[in-house]
Amino acid sequence: MGSSNELKGADTEAFYNAQSNAVANDSYNWSQTLKKIQSAGTDFIVSAGDQIQTTKKKAPGKSSTTSEIEYAGYLSPDTLASLPVATTVGNHDADNANYQYHFNVPNLSNLGDNKKVGGDYYFTYGDVLFMMLNTQDTNSAEHIQFIKETVAENADCKWKVVTLHQDIYGSAEHSNEPEIVNLRYALTPTFEKYGVDAVLTGHDHAYSRSKFLSGNQIEKTVTYTDDEFDEMLDKDIDYTGEGTLTVAPGNIKADTTDESEKTYLSYLTSVMDADRITETGEYVVDPKGILYLTASSSSGSKYYDLVSRQQSYIASRWQEDVPTYSLIDVTETTMTINTYRTDNDSAIDNTVTIVKSADKSAVDAKLAQINKELTDNKLVEKDYTTGSWKALKDAMDAANRISPETEQAQINKILENLTTARNGLVKVTAQEPPKASEQPTEKTSESEKASEQPTEKTSESEKASEKSNNKSVSKVKTGDESQALLWTIVCVIGLGAAGTAVVFAGKERK
Repeated sequence: MGSSNELKGADTEAFYNAQSNAVANDSYNWSQTLKKIQSAGTDFIVSAGDQIQTTKKKAPGKSSTTSEIEYAGYLSPDTLASLPVATTVGNHDADNANYQYHFNVPNLSNLGDNKKVGGDYYFTYGDVLFMMLNTQDTNSAEHIQFIKETVAENADCKWKVVTLHQDIYGSAEHSNEPEIVNLRYALTPTFEKYGVDAVLTGHDHAYSRSKFLSGNQIEKTVTYTDDEFDEMLDKDIDYTGEGTLTVAPGNIKADTTDESEKTYLSYLTSVMDADRITETGEYVVDPKGILYLTASSSSGSKYYDLVSRQQSYIASRWQEDVPTYSLIDVTETTMTINTYRTDNDSAIDNTVTIVKSADKSAVDAKLAQINKELTDNKLVEKDYTTGSWKALKDAMDAANRISPETEQAQINKILENLTTARNGLVKVTAQEPPKASEQPTEKTSESEKASEQPTEKTSESEKASEKSNNKSVSKVKTGDESQALLWTIVCVIGLGAAGTAVVFAGKERK
């Protein structure tokens, strides 16, 4: 905010006029960016530092006044009345205590405190732990201790994100500075040790995204000095032509014979970290490395050119002197990043998705057990009812469809259904033949036959009774005496079928 003026080092009326104009311009652009961010349904904003431009060094004797004009511009958009911002201390914030008067951060630590604007702090949102480092305090040991303690206190957080100002894996003018590279090598082993997923940075006013990187927690330092580097950098990126560049010219050529230039080029090669690349894709499941994202300017206050020699660790970079913003969406199993330019809302990079798959080892073990039973013919389809077998097959299909993005609660439910279906298989029951004692005998004793034969002699009273009964039966005119027997058989079969259907339905519901 306020950095587009050309008189930032002067304590003059011209400086303050230029600063006011710059603040008005930057504040308007910042407000437009915030509106686009809010329209996307954003929950909160993470700023990677340099909320303002002018610090005590820039205007001697006027530090409070000059910074407050810029803070006023930064805080003026109405959007900020309802959209929280988690700020990071940048090098332009660090020298003026006014920063602390405007931002009330949670869980503020004494570690990483540069004695002017406070130390490191953290907060959690959902399943994400955000650790915000004040790397203007160059005591890396304190930042390392802060990360160690914070991760231990928030062990239940599945995702871990670190934000710091310096672009330790960026791709513009600052990114190769020995001071920043040494900060990289001081902190990245700790990031890797404690399972950091993504690191968000700023400082260089140019967008870049790294490949997934891991140095296997090995510490490293460079001996090339900042003075040596600055001298060569000025020579390398000096441009006197017309128009605006977005990529530095790269004046020092690979075939140079100048020893200082050769040393400079050798240094650049040594910090490209090609050996730290673990994955290069844009959809990565359970990556072994960390993603480093460097944000460009969201207000358009100033931009830096991309370096002429793109580093090996860079997956994508962009600079067209247009404000940008990145939207990061986090679920239980995915972190998705999309970055847009504010003038036409088009994406400046491909969608990047980090997948942290849930634990499905129990499902895999249960599937393996069932498949072995199938292979060994311990489970055969014909031995089980249609409904219970279908339930098992459906549960197995669901288990096989688990993707890396399937959340843990859903995986647990799939395991439950699979276990229930396997244990709930119902065997088909074969109908038993009648027992021998129940079979009719072909031979009948003479006495039994005799008892079954009607006697020829019947009393007159018995004859009269029989005639009366015959008259009563004859009133039911069916036309076929076998019809009564037929209906009895059909009803028995029907009840039997209904009984079987109820049993099957019950087993299907089980």
